[in-house]
Amino acid sequence: MTKRAFVIMPFGAKFDTVYQKIISPPLQEAGYQVDRADSLSDRSNIIKKIIKGMNRADIIIADLTDNNPNVFYELGICHAMNKKVIMITQNIDVMPFDLKQYVLESYTKDIDDVDKFHKSLQSLLQSISEDNIIFENPVSDFWSNNTTEDIIVSDSDRSGIEKIKEINHDDDEGILDARIKLDNSAEAIVEVTEKFPRIFTELTHQLISHSEQLEKASKAKSTVLMHRAVSAASETVSNFADQMALSNDTLEYQAKQFNFSLSKIKSLTSNISNDDLIASAHLDTSMNQAIENAKELKASIQSTKDMNISKLYNRASTKAIDQMSRIIAVMESIRDTVADQYRSTEVPEQVD
Repeated sequence: MTKRAFVIMPFGAKFDTVYQKIISPPLQEAGYQVDRADSLSDRSNIIKKIIKGMNRADIIIADLTDNNPNVFYELGICHAMNKKVIMITQNIDVMPFDLKQYVLESYTKDIDDVDKFHKSLQSLLQSISEDNIIFENPVSDFWSNNTTEDIIVSDSDRSGIEKIKEINHDDDEGILDARIKLDNSAEAIVEVTEKFPRIFTELTHQLISHSEQLEKASKAKSTVLMHRAVSAASETVSNFADQMALSNDTLEYQAKQFNFSLSKIKSLTSNISNDDLIASAHLDTSMNQAIENAKELKASIQSTKDMNISKLYNRASTKAIDQMSRIIAVMESIRDTVADQYRSTEVPEQVD
């Protein structure tokens, strides 16, 4: 039986080369028939071809380079279908935190790196053929003890997508799996919160600069310059709010993963290990300082809003304050979870 690989990626000349020279060769060498939507012969709607290609594929290669929204949408469908997905990208640093813990490879177009990528992908494909890789995704991780309703596909060729049932691998998960996820989520949370001091300081410096510009414009009695200064400050605060919204999404996701993994460990064993507590201790130290920093910045933004400079700035600052309130609530929830863990378990002595 022919093994099928389906590639989801951005379209365009530069990605045609990636598809033909970088992605396809190792898959073909491993015995896969490789397709992407534009290589399928039928003339149906492009979305139909993508869904059909993903559904019948044994393995999906998702090129997330440039964070293309269409590819992320298709990736979400793959996860809902519980397909085996290997994610690849040219820049792993800009990948969302919540995807970095899954099967992910980076590549470049440099000749030496292409060869290295081919070997890495071939190794993954070999492990897949030997059933040595467990594929997980956010849907299977968090769709615990639930089943989906019927999924209606308005097309005569339903291609096996009529129902997606019982997406749940948690029953097979062991203590080691849960502890790995606990550590990964704790590290991801700390990685986010450790960036806050720099981000908060940058915003403070920018607001001081905008304030100085506004003061100069006010002294010059220039309405035009005052409007420019306020507009610039509003844009800065609005962009900050958007940045915090992304951090909030990541923290909320990882907090759920941390809580779920901790609960899983407790359900599998009556003994919480020192390593589990150390992961919690790292979070405890990080959360308290991050919460204080966030509260101080929120108060600072609130004080500038109270000046009632303009409707534009008031809207931007309200947006930022809402995100700061949200992020404080998430971090306090994480801190409380850690505190509850310490109250219910003897804290290990730290060894120097």
